[in-house]
Amino acid sequence: MRFLFLFISILISNNFYSQTPSISYQNVTGGLSADRGVSMVELPNGNYVICASSWSDISGDKTENGFGKMDYWIYETQPNGTLIWQITLGGSGYDIPISMIQTSDGGFMAIGNSESPISGNKTSVHYGDYDIWVVKISSSGILEWQKSYGGQDGDFGMNLLELSPNKIILATTSSSGVNGNKSVASKGMNDFWAIYVDAQGAIEKQFVYGGSSDEYVRGISMFNESIIFTGRSSSGISGDKLEDSYGSGDYWVIITDTNGTILRSNSYGGNDSESSSVISINPNGTFSLFGSSSSPVSGSKTATNFGLDDYWVVNIDSNLNLLWDVSFGGANQEDGVKSGIFFSTLNNMNIILGDSKSNASGNKTLDSFGEEDFWAVGMDTNGVKMFEFAAGGTSKEQNSRVLESSKGTLFLLGSSFSDISGNKTEPSKGSTDVWLLELDFNLSINTIVKDNQLEVYPVPTSLVLNFSIPVKGVNSIITLTSMDGKVVHSSTNLFGEDESIGISILPKGIYVLSVISTEFQYTRKIIVN
Repeated sequence: MRFLFLFISILISNNFYSQTPSISYQNVTGGLSADRGVSMVELPNGNYVICASSWSDISGDKTENGFGKMDYWIYETQPNGTLIWQITLGGSGYDIPISMIQTSDGGFMAIGNSESPISGNKTSVHYGDYDIWVVKISSSGILEWQKSYGGQDGDFGMNLLELSPNKIILATTSSSGVNGNKSVASKGMNDFWAIYVDAQGAIEKQFVYGGSSDEYVRGISMFNESIIFTGRSSSGISGDKLEDSYGSGDYWVIITDTNGTILRSNSYGGNDSESSSVISINPNGTFSLFGSSSSPVSGSKTATNFGLDDYWVVNIDSNLNLLWDVSFGGANQEDGVKSGIFFSTLNNMNIILGDSKSNASGNKTLDSFGEEDFWAVGMDTNGVKMFEFAAGGTSKEQNSRVLESSKGTLFLLGSSFSDISGNKTEPSKGSTDVWLLELDFNLSINTIVKDNQLEVYPVPTSLVLNFSIPVKGVNSIITLTSMDGKVVHSSTNLFGEDESIGISILPKGIYVLSVISTEFQYTRKIIVN
């Protein structure tokens, strides 16, 4: 006989669940050409400092002409969209910012890529192809220094980590040998290149990590005095790669000490292609690694593939052992490489954000607004989806950053090609604009439903799961999802009537029952035996 009973012992924290967020604020910034938000910092006064790439001359919000094909554009803005200061940085070619941090002196440091020679207001040397270009500006937007790092081939800056006021690590990718100001030999075609610099950007030490093929770094974090680098590897066992490859590209994580010695490393992937973004350090001491995957169940991947590429989250312990993995996506393509993941202590969940081209399909329940949307997913510490949120207009939106504000809201930053449409309410200013959204978890749901408020019966049962929705007169979306992310039941309850789900054909295992409306959200795990 098949039995269905409540799995009380693994209920998600405190027997209630976070709400689905709503847009509380949005703003568009830009000139007449293409401007794209890539990174941001929240200031204590409530303002934001945003780093963007810009093609625009003086127009719209841009008060300075560009120098070349693309420039760094960094500005401070009030929540109402009023710009306090702005600075454009670049030479005659492409200067493409990727990431920015606030430094301990209150200023800002941005890293990216430059092909420009000395020109415009770029005064640092050009070594070859693309170089890593780092700029340091004051808290009021004054350029303090700039440095180039690279050799004769392609070198790409991706991220920064400040260890102390006088020690910053640049997480970069390099295909150069020993030349320029790169003093360590390559190990393959592309390698992770870790550059330790002082507060003025002078190189103190540098290390290369990689195998015989390609490694591309994406993220850098610190954990217990160790440094965590995340990215993508195509190498088999060779060089620093101690694990064979699973497919054409895998997630690769290495942990080093501050002397550059590798302490641990591991790869994760299936028989196709994976590319990781950043890692979240969870309160229970585990790590959640986020990126994109096109692999079916294979290799070390146990999660279902829903479309061309899915979000793929890999949960690992501090020794880099895989604990579980989960995919989120629809029938088309989801890109989790450009954005990231973080653990929200306020909402007790990991929040992941990237881009989606899929309509409702797979385990994505929201249709797209246009060609491509921001798509955020919240998941509990077991990888169960707690909410999803999409933002976009009728054209294309591409996300770059997600972060939690000091007041517990979420900031989403990226670029938008759309005019007013979908849930974008701000008009466009150019071909592409910087789009900033703030999401509030307290606006959309008025009732948090506790476990004992949604009665499930009978227990045990062999055929049907019955339950009563505690709030009448609501439009609720009901889903039953297997732990590999497959939606086995989906329905809409318009008026809050009692609901029944046939479970007689379901395989044994753990499932997640989710009831979500604009007034409440209920999620809990059940077991089918």
